[in-house]
Amino acid sequence: MYFSVPVSSVDKVCFNAHRIFKPSTVIKEFTQMKLKVFAYIHEYKIYETENPTPEKISEIEKDLGEFDCGIFIFEKFV
Repeated sequence: MYFSVPVSSVDKVCFNAHRIFKPSTVIKEFTQMKLKVFAYIHEYKIYETENPTPEKISEIEKDLGEFDCGIFIFEKFV
């Protein structure tokens, strides 16, 4: 499954218009799936990590801007 949402280093709501999520928050919601790839767009550059560990996601969260695009590729457990 491909899933994309705005991501940042903190969860927040921007003036009732939209929500921005930490990548770890999104990953926790998909308990029946395994994260295969996490990619994000920051300052017009694309960064991609295959089979990221929770520690790697924590590192990435520290480097995110206020409003980046997160792209998650999940695979359902068989």
